[in-house]
Amino acid sequence: MLRMWQEERSRVPSALRQLFLVVLISIVLSGSWGSPASSSPPDVLLVTLDTTRADALGCYRNGGDDDAQSTPQLDALARSGLRFERAITASPLTLPAHASLLTGLTPPEHGIHDNGIAVLGEETPTLATLLRDRGYATAAVVGSRVLDRRFGLDRGFDLYDDTMAAEHVGEYGYPERNAEAVTDAAIDWLEKQARPAKSTPMFLWVHYYDPHAPYEAPGDGPGDATARYRAEVQYVDQQIGRLLAAMPNRPRIVAAVGDHGEALGAHGEAAHGLLLHEPTLRVPLILSGPGVPKGEVVEGLVGSRRLAATLLQLTGADAKILGTPLPGIGKTAAKAIDDAVYSETHLPFTAYGWSVLESMTEGSFRLVVGARAELFDLDADPGEDRNVVDEKRREVRRLQGELASFHRAAVARKSSAPIQDPELDAALRSLGYLSGSSGRGPGQPDPKRIDPKAGLELLEELETAKEMLRFGNVQDALPRLEALAERNPENVPLLSHLARARLAFAQAHGESYELGLKAYRQALELNPRLEFLHLGLAGAYRQLNRLPEAEEAYRAALAIDPRNAEAWFGLAEIAYGSGRPAEERKRLEAAVAAEAESSALLVRLAQLEAGDATPEAIIRSGTHLRRATELTPEWSTPWLLLGRWELDHGSKEAGREALQQVIRASPNSREAGQARSWLAE
Repeated sequence: MLRMWQEERSRVPSALRQLFLVVLISIVLSGSWGSPASSSPPDVLLVTLDTTRADALGCYRNGGDDDAQSTPQLDALARSGLRFERAITASPLTLPAHASLLTGLTPPEHGIHDNGIAVLGEETPTLATLLRDRGYATAAVVGSRVLDRRFGLDRGFDLYDDTMAAEHVGEYGYPERNAEAVTDAAIDWLEKQARPAKSTPMFLWVHYYDPHAPYEAPGDGPGDATARYRAEVQYVDQQIGRLLAAMPNRPRIVAAVGDHGEALGAHGEAAHGLLLHEPTLRVPLILSGPGVPKGEVVEGLVGSRRLAATLLQLTGADAKILGTPLPGIGKTAAKAIDDAVYSETHLPFTAYGWSVLESMTEGSFRLVVGARAELFDLDADPGEDRNVVDEKRREVRRLQGELASFHRAAVARKSSAPIQDPELDAALRSLGYLSGSSGRGPGQPDPKRIDPKAGLELLEELETAKEMLRFGNVQDALPRLEALAERNPENVPLLSHLARARLAFAQAHGESYELGLKAYRQALELNPRLEFLHLGLAGAYRQLNRLPEAEEAYRAALAIDPRNAEAWFGLAEIAYGSGRPAEERKRLEAAVAAEAESSALLVRLAQLEAGDATPEAIIRSGTHLRRATELTPEWSTPWLLLGRWELDHGSKEAGREALQQVIRASPNSREAGQARSWLAE
């Protein structure tokens, strides 16, 4: 380009040079130099911001806060495109919300109502399946295994990257990875796409999970929960800048949307999923690219699920298969905003046995229906502190009618029932975990069940008892848990903690363990497809040295999640403790083949391979150790073992570097002392 400019400069009269330079710079900055013809479909980048409330972004705070520029990348995206002021999610839970974002359907239509217990139907069209059919190269990179491929969102993607270390477990048991790791994986795919110099359009979905609790952004200092939460959002914003810089220099549509928000204590809810209020339902939604107005804001109410049809429309395809596109764009520019937006949460029912909540938001009003009805006037009462259900009966009746009409239409539009895997059911039944039923089915608002707002008090009491258990105070924790179980006998987390307390008490006092095991079985009757319950039961059986039953429980967990590293490692440890080394190795190899992605598994298998002393086994040992350092670069043990392996079988320089990494990672540890000793040799 520089040579071309020099040649042109020698021919162009001086009066035209400045104009030529201005045009040239404009072309470069706009990214249109060397771009495909305008008729080519644009690339599509979908960024989903887990647990991100709208006011976490500076562009949604009207510049009023001191840190209004804390999200410069997303704010710049909003300035270059279209921002939706009142976007409402279909669910304050990650999996159902993402199912809605990718299909354009509500949970009653796509059939996924909660995390971890249903699979998107194979016949349900998604944004990925439709774009791949149009010739797009497609990839997804997710930050948490709550979006594991087994739940069906991987359909339509050439690459579905949900690889993450089992050791990096989040608050609710699912492995996760931070925004830097997610961005690295996404950029790696982009670079591979660019190598053949293809003109194939790309659809890339990148999911950032970091704002989810616990709030632990890199370099995050002390502060209250809100400050630490915002630090997580800022960290994600920085990584989005890296991602955007790595995108090909050609026309692209960029969408950034929250799956749901975070309560941060509003209405007594610390996180999300239990209640249906503005902090968890209202999400950021930003669009930018060809065909999108620049620097404009849609003030009215919209459902975020309409994004799928919008992105499809912006690629030049017929959007109708995914619903109605968002207003303000192309042919929909003059169309009205949503008349009403439906949202729901089944978590209170599936986890605690409380009432399901449903809401209908229309204009300034939100009706919430559960064990009781609530009506909030968002204009007069933006904090939703005052229930005006008795004062505005006309609004209540109107929104109840909207809710009834929605359900009638949802039945007609229903895409599929959630998949209940018959093979999984058969496996669980053979192991004794299903007895004719398969746990709780979909719930509904029920005045006979506990109202989730009233249930929050129960959860506070449960947290107190859990804290006692954490410090070994079983004597005081157990009666509290027993009393809570009498008040709330269908509370699955409560039953699992009650089981632990009963078992600990029985061990300390020489009593029967049967009551503790019974509590686990009660929880499993309510939710047999929750692998974490099977893992808890397996651990209890191991503690009691009832190893055949422990193995059955581990296998039940693997029937649900074949990549569950804890279950595989438990099976391997049982084999080792029973004097069956060949079986231990076989199970570890099966875990690696199943992509369990655990550094601990890989290190143990590497040790067993090295013991063989055959050239093939030694090579495999080094391969396992290298993979372990990739999965958990902060853990010094794999680096130490890799350093020794390299010194003995590979590159001396690589061995020294690995040992130095041990010292950098934990300079005062025993491993660092060993590394220094080997380096001195």
